[in-house]
Amino acid sequence: MTNISTVPRSSAVPSATHHPDGDVGELVAQRLAEWERAGLLTHAQAVTIGGFEHARSGQFAPPQGAPTAQALPHPVAPAPAVPRRRVEVRRLPSVAEALGYLGGVLAIVGMVLLLSRVWDTMSSAGRVGLSGGASVVLLVAGFLVPEASHPALARLRGFLWFLSTVTAGLCAGVVAVDVFDAADDLVTASAVAGTVAVHAGWTWAGRPRLLQQVPFLVAIVVTAGALTAQITSDSVAGLVVWAVGITILEVGVFRITPLPVVSEAIGAVALLVGATIVTTDWQGFGQLLVTASAVGVVGLASFDELLPTRLERRVLAVIGLFALLQAVPSTLVFYARGAGIATGVVTWAIGGALVLLATLPRVRLAIVVTLVGGFGLVGGAALCGVQSVAFATLFGLLTAVALIAIGTMPKWALMSVFGSLGLLVNVPWAINRFFPGEGRAPLLIMVSGGVIIAVALLLTRRGGRIRKELTAH
Repeated sequence: MTNISTVPRSSAVPSATHHPDGDVGELVAQRLAEWERAGLLTHAQAVTIGGFEHARSGQFAPPQGAPTAQALPHPVAPAPAVPRRRVEVRRLPSVAEALGYLGGVLAIVGMVLLLSRVWDTMSSAGRVGLSGGASVVLLVAGFLVPEASHPALARLRGFLWFLSTVTAGLCAGVVAVDVFDAADDLVTASAVAGTVAVHAGWTWAGRPRLLQQVPFLVAIVVTAGALTAQITSDSVAGLVVWAVGITILEVGVFRITPLPVVSEAIGAVALLVGATIVTTDWQGFGQLLVTASAVGVVGLASFDELLPTRLERRVLAVIGLFALLQAVPSTLVFYARGAGIATGVVTWAIGGALVLLATLPRVRLAIVVTLVGGFGLVGGAALCGVQSVAFATLFGLLTAVALIAIGTMPKWALMSVFGSLGLLVNVPWAINRFFPGEGRAPLLIMVSGGVIIAVALLLTRRGGRIRKELTAH
């Protein structure tokens, strides 16, 4: 092949031939010559373009010394001509999907109605055969659906296999009760959940199938708890469920399974349910475990490095906050009856830790964490009053003043709101505690009014900063 840099300048313009489309080739040759004279192309570029056009269409002879299409540094194959035709959207898979849903629901409803009438008169073999046969038929029907041809058919296969999983669990329950005379509900639950876990896990096989992933993970949790409860106490079974829930949550966080948000949601719910079961025998420890687990779920939802999608963070935040609303009051009441000051101080410390956590740059939902922490500071000080009113009021006043002082600093204006709340609660409470007698009521009214005015002025002067910080989150 001739080196492009050594081609004579006179060969810059490709010569036209007597090709039937020679006028097109001549036009290209003229354009290349004009662009080279104008300085838009170098001589080497003009020669290369001329050789490429000849190799692509053959409308004019290649310039002298131009490389052929096979010898070009980066040969570009001509795009195949695609005939223009109207692409029709096939609606048949969607219709088949809808019919599959309808047929599956009708089949299950019909079977339930039939069983409700003849179940008591059927033999054990008939019950097992009917439920097991339905599971096999639905399983085979799912295999016959060509899921690779259309997403609608993939969803239909998942739906049929979900119905097959349900009927397989029913069959396992029938076998446990009718064949093996299982009198314990835990034995039946273990048989049903274990069968569902095996069936759903086999049809799921780590692929993005929601209707198989959900029953598999739920069945794993139930099976672990039911088997443990048969050989030990409910509280130990709760710990096992709690540990399995953490494992499933981690599996979702580290993207080991498809649809991570599903694994994370099921894992979070499982660990909270497990912690609640622990309170059956170990109420004090269980209350703390529930609260700590809920705080952990909310804390996990605050870090975008662990949960990169907004959906994951929102789902875990909703689950964790709901659990906090249920767990915190009962935990505080339980511990405050025996150790009010200790409980209040611990609550106050947790609130302060949450406020500091909200200042980290990568924390999402920082405003929610700040609000929870602020209420923890004010509420923790007030909770000490279950054991000592004097300590609670003094502790609450000091906390309120400190929060107002912190609110003067940049990015901390929201603390002024909680400091004002602490004053409104603790000032009247302190007057009622330390100033008994007939003059207490007028003093209480007068001081409370002054505090309210002071709080109103404080919030008025800092309202702009508070709004700015709230919108910044």
